[in-house]
Formats: sequence, C-alpha cells, structure tokens
Amino acid sequence: MDSLRHVLLVPLLALGACDGGERAVSIPLPPPVDEATEVAEAASNEPIARPAERGPLRDGDMVDAPRASEAMVRASMPTRRRARDRVAIHTLVAGADSLYWLELSSVAEGRRPMTEARSSFVRLRFAGGPPTRIRDDLHAQSLELAVDASHVYWSRGGDDGLSAMPLGGGEIRTLAPDEFGARLAAGGGAVFFSSNEIHRNDVLRVETTGGPVTRIGQLRGSPLVVAGDHPYWVDDGCVVTAGEAGTNAPVFCGPIAPALASDGQLLYGAINLITADGNEATLYRLDVEARALHRLHGFDGQILELAAHEGRAVALLDDGLGLERRVVLVEPDGAATELAQSQDRLEHPALTAERAYWTRSEPDAILTVDVVEARVPSSSRRPSSGTLQR
Repeated sequence: MDSLRHVLLVPLLALGACDGGERAVSIPLPPPVDEATEVAEAASNEPIARPAERGPLRDGDMVDAPRASEAMVRASMPTRRRARDRVAIHTLVAGADSLYWLELSSVAEGRRPMTEARSSFVRLRFAGGPPTRIRDDLHAQSLELAVDASHVYWSRGGDDGLSAMPLGGGEIRTLAPDEFGARLAAGGGAVFFSSNEIHRNDVLRVETTGGPVTRIGQLRGSPLVVAGDHPYWVDDGCVVTAGEAGTNAPVFCGPIAPALASDGQLLYGAINLITADGNEATLYRLDVEARALHRLHGFDGQILELAAHEGRAVALLDDGLGLERRVVLVEPDGAATELAQSQDRLEHPALTAERAYWTRSEPDAILTVDVVEARVPSSSRRPSSGTLQR
C-alpha cells in the first residue's frame, strides 16, 4: 500500500486554451407544476422562436433541447417563471440513456415567505426531446439522487426513509424506514447512504429489494461512489471502503480532498494544496484492483467536484477566492480542455461519452457542451494563462 501512495504514472500536459464561455448551451427546464410560465425574451425584446422557425443558430440564441447538440452557443433559459417562484436544480446524474435531476420549487403566496415546496424527479433523454417531469411528489428531504439501470433512489425522511421508484415513474417503495440518506450511491444490487445524524455519520447499506440495513463505515461530508460494485468515499485524507465490523478500510492516503467520482471501474479524486504561490490542485485516477495511482493534471485553484465516464473526467474548479469557477474536461492521457469559465455558481457536473453537463445558479439552469467537438488535438493546444505546467 505504501508503494501505491507514490506511484505517479501519467505526465501532466498543459491545459488547452479555449473560450469556454461561448460553448455552453442551456437546457430548457420543464414548466412549473402549476404551469405558470411565460416565454422569455431576448435582449432585443423580440420573442424567441424555436430553432426550426428561424434558420441557423447565432451566438446569444436560446435553443431547445433537441437542437442543443447542433451548435456551440451561449444561451439562457427559455422560460421565465413568476418572480415569486424559486426553482433549484440539484444532483445531476447521467444514466444509460438519460440525464436525471432533482428539482426543488418553492412558491410564495402574496407577501408571505415561501410557503409551498415541491420536489420533482426530472428526466432528459439523450436521444432528444424536452425534459420530462416524472413525478413532482417525491417529498425529498435531502438533495441527492442515485440511479442504477432500473430505479432512482432518494431520501424522504421520517417513516418513509430511503425510497425507490422505477426510472419511468410508478410505485414508490420504502427500502429503509426512518433512515435519512444525505449521501447516496447505487451499484452491485445495493444502495449505499450516509445517515448524516448528529454524532452518527454512519455509512449504511441496504439491498435494492429492501431488507436489513447494515453499517459498513463512517463518513464526514464526502461523496459516496461505487466502482466495481464496491463503495468508496473520502475520510480523514484517505480514500476508503467498507472494512471489517463497520470500520473504514483505507485504500489510498494523502492530502486528499473530498471530491471523488467513479466511471464504474476506476476512481477519480483531487489533491488540493495551499502553497506560498497560491492554490494548487491535482486530479488523479486510482485503479484499486491494480494498486496504481495515475496523476492526470495539475491546476491553479481548488477542485470542488468531479464526474467521470469511460476513462475521462470533468473537474469543476474554484479559483480559491470564490470569485470564479471553471469546468475542465480531462482526457485519459491527462490532456485537458476548458469547457466553461464563469463568475456564476457552477455545480453538479455530469459526463457522458458525448456531452458534459453542469448547473448554474440564480437563475438556475443546466448547461451542456458537446465534449466530442470540444476536444482539441494535443499538438494544437496552447497553455492558457495562469495554468500550472509541470
């Protein structure tokens, strides 16, 4: 295990320069449950028509989901909700054929504060079409979802506890009554979740068909991920998994940040450091079975969140001062391309073979980039300003 901590196999490459701010396309969100929406207008105050009605897309156009893959433009949400409505997007999850997320909406009545809240499960098919609200009565008590090939899992809290529902909607089943899943992951026929209760930060396991709940470890604020059907999380600077008698079993230790992702087989994590020269971050890939750690890329700033798919990763970074965030695509060889750069609050990255997704807050939106078109040949890449080169 000690040798694993010092194996750094992949050399770092310079971050490819790109104008990430002009790449992202906004995905239209479904209208509120009460359908109180109106069409947004462009800066020129002209109504926005659907792309099929107005010819080629231009920078600044708003687009609907089916056309989003045909152009790399900067766009905004195509609907404007009532000023009293507040819609927040949480936990983007990329499934086999769809993107899923949890949408929380609050509605104020008159001058009173937000008095009504709904939590909805929303699906966007990769094949095209608008997002679909599957159900709007999840009664979610946490901001996390987990999906597997057939079901979505979330926490309703109270007697309902950890719940499951088919991805297309249907009957809601209670898997673990009286449990609160603050962190969730699903794989290998089980759901893993953290209790997030005072003095009880347990990592728990329950079969997807229900049954007894088993304590497998402890967690303090890290994401839960599944790789090779085994759960992993970060605790006290170590990537850990379930050990004996409900204890944490270290896999790799170092100055590990809580950010952690899985592509189903391999783990991706971050090492964030504060040095005399500023904030530095390193993205690594961990092959637990082969006992090998691959150092992929170094950045200025801090890695906040990660997503991974088939050997590639998307890193969401902060400049360390809270002034700017970036979304960066990292290839298996460590080469990287910046997808977006913004002073807005960017969160919740997700990645598929064709597209990267993330959210933007206030106004809430889901942004996406075609990562196939975003790739730049290594020979043509130029270092972007302020990027560490090692």
